[in-house]
Amino acid sequence: MRIYYTINRLNNCLNDEILDFCLIFAQMNSMETQKKNTGLWWILFFASTVALVAAIVLHWEWLTLILPFQCTAFVKGMDIM
Repeated sequence: MRIYYTINRLNNCLNDEILDFCLIFAQMNSMETQKKNTGLWWILFFASTVALVAAIVLHWEWLTLILPFQCTAFVKGMDIM
């Protein structure tokens, strides 16, 4: 009787773990298929690229302040982050 109880409990535990895995996988799959709006990030990337080129041409000493905006907009536009 004790062996049957142990096997039954183990089987229920495995079923719960498989169910949890399936639920997590289903949530991950639905998250990957969502369409993300990246158009605004591409506009910001091209605007910051124009600003960076202008800063280089005009010899603006603070041109490195543009780089975080440009890099972040590129990464968000590519949907990496």
